[in-house]
Amino acid sequence: MIKSPYNFGKYNVLIIRIKPENASRQYTLATQLLRVMKLVIVIEFILITMVTFFLATNKIQPPGGAWFTLTLAALPLLPVIYYLWRAWKLR
Repeated sequence: MIKSPYNFGKYNVLIIRIKPENASRQYTLATQLLRVMKLVIVIEFILITMVTFFLATNKIQPPGGAWFTLTLAALPLLPVIYYLWRAWKLR
């Protein structure tokens, strides 16, 4: 038996089916997600550039611990989680 590449077992609940009734809302949400992700990535690069500049000019101390790295890694996940929640709610 050939498994479908779209069969995720118990995680099939996460798949949002695009139908003519919800296509407009889902595509609007998807384009909003892309815009927000672009903004988040730009903000992250600005933060990295500012921290690098201020570290190089000795205006700030190095960020202690791994909080800065973890924050930068988690920041792009927030819009994705929000998008999945909204897409699930509007299906």
